[in-house]
Amino acid sequence: MTPIWRNTTLTAVLLMGLASGAAGQQPEPIPPTRRQVRDPTEPSPKLKEAMTVRQPGAVAEATVVLRARVLAKGQTPVATLEINGRTQTVAKGGTLAGTGYVVTEINALEIRIENSLTKETIVLR
Repeated sequence: MTPIWRNTTLTAVLLMGLASGAAGQQPEPIPPTRRQVRDPTEPSPKLKEAMTVRQPGAVAEATVVLRARVLAKGQTPVATLEINGRTQTVAKGGTLAGTGYVVTEINALEIRIENSLTKETIVLR
């Protein structure tokens, strides 16, 4: 077993050496970085362009919210949708007022709406 005085003496010598070496000296400044760090939350120029470019003839986007759906045996399924804050009831094959969207399917799991110009499909669940 090592005597306690050895560990204490060694620690004191190391601390004195560190203290005497640090006394009177200024710490070295950290060199400036040459590379600019990009903000990760800022989209790249390519992504900004992709988000803002519109296709010619595209229909203005509508906010569509599913409020209810009615599926009765022997009856045509219907759904109540809120489109840009206005409520509308639609059936399969019906169009959404003021937009280029057509209801292509209504079932127990989902409602499919297709943009007639771009053939984009929206699924409401």
